[in-house]
Amino acid sequence: MANEPIKSLFANDIHRRIEEVIKVDQTSDDILRDEINEYVVVELH
Repeated sequence: MANEPIKSLFANDIHRRIEEVIKVDQTSDDILRDEINEYVVVELH
């Protein structure tokens, strides 16, 4: 693991386009799916 690039630590492509804001009137299923996939659910104690 010592010689692996940092990008191998990420689950998604680090060079992908990430929208700045999720628009409520967005109608493209592909864009909606991609935006929702960016959320990370965590459990707080």
